[in-house]
Amino acid sequence: MIKRTSVLYGFTALITSLCFFSCESDTSRDIRPYYFPIDQLYEGVAYEYQPVGNNQLTPEYWYYRSFDQDSLLVLTGQYYNYKFDVKQFYSERIVENGTLLRDYFLYEYNQRDSLLTVPVSIEVANGFPIQVSQIGSIFLSRLQWTDPNWPTVIPWSNWYNSANV
Repeated sequence: MIKRTSVLYGFTALITSLCFFSCESDTSRDIRPYYFPIDQLYEGVAYEYQPVGNNQLTPEYWYYRSFDQDSLLVLTGQYYNYKFDVKQFYSERIVENGTLLRDYFLYEYNQRDSLLTVPVSIEVANGFPIQVSQIGSIFLSRLQWTDPNWPTVIPWSNWYNSANV
């Protein structure tokens, strides 16, 4: 018959060992190469995205620019549709382990073809993780806005699981 104290001590030793060895080394990795080339965007660069496999879809355009502001590195992005109507604008601050959203706006046309600016509430400001743990870390973003043509609050969440990279 096994004494309960021996089982309890064995279980405690196992949990302590797992915690010790899992925290022993830094398992983070830099995934900066999967992000925009920030250092090459000071002059601004426009990207054209062409749909593949569906000729009925139109191209999209994004304009990215980086700059220094108050000793911070900032990236801005602006989305245009195929008619070059602005549809989105965002800015984010580049920090040591990723990016943090600063501003986000959507642009919509109402029934009278007037351009409306739709402010987006940034509830969780994470933009892109640059340093990630290789063991199942999750990086969350959360935005929320109200579409002026459809008065319902629209939440948007994005998450990144480091096990997939």
